[in-house]
Amino acid sequence: MIKVGVEKGGSAALGVPVKVGSVHLSVLRGMVTIDGLQVANPPGYKNEYLLELGSGKVEVSLGSLLKDTIHVREISLDGTKLAIEQKGLSSNIKDLLNAMPKGKPEEAPKPEAKPAEKTPGKKLVVDKLEITNTEAKLAVVIGGGAGVNLKIAPIKMENLGADRPMSIAELTSKIFLALIQGVAQQGAGLLPDDVVSGMKGGLNKITELGGEGGKKAVEEGSKVIEGIKGLFKPKK
Repeated sequence: MIKVGVEKGGSAALGVPVKVGSVHLSVLRGMVTIDGLQVANPPGYKNEYLLELGSGKVEVSLGSLLKDTIHVREISLDGTKLAIEQKGLSSNIKDLLNAMPKGKPEEAPKPEAKPAEKTPGKKLVVDKLEITNTEAKLAVVIGGGAGVNLKIAPIKMENLGADRPMSIAELTSKIFLALIQGVAQQGAGLLPDDVVSGMKGGLNKITELGGEGGKKAVEEGSKVIEGIKGLFKPKK
């Protein structure tokens, strides 16, 4: 059930297939481990997957599992690999962001017919989320055509959903956007303008999805991105 929830929620959030290799639940410890999570590339790109997760651990409050809102004490994601590709004037990141559903997932327009078919899913409140050992491989043409490999600094977020509990789709979007911002920060001076523009669009989605610190994240991220774009202006 957890595996299906992650796959459906992730696919709904990103607009591309999300697969999970295996899920293990330790009821006594309140621990869920996820291995082999893969996010597919948009159509038309070389690599089959845009993102692959090495391992993930989720620590939950057992008493909340039967409630509408699940209290997650900590999420740890380790060994994430991103394969970013540029194709012409676009990139797989830009294409995926453009295809992502707009606005808050639970606020999508309701169909006029058969409204009773909509079944609300579990909501989440996450105390702490940490993403470590993330690597990004940028398959872009720079100079002689070599790609760029980046190691992303650890990403830490706290109190996600504290003001408004999130769906799995919303949490997936927040994690993905945080990774994009991490790539932008680590890749300053190395990324082509087309890739950077796609990342800027992703940062704008943080405010659409709401949540803590969204406005501040956009402001800080936009400063980073504008600095990167300035490096690619023609020299006189």
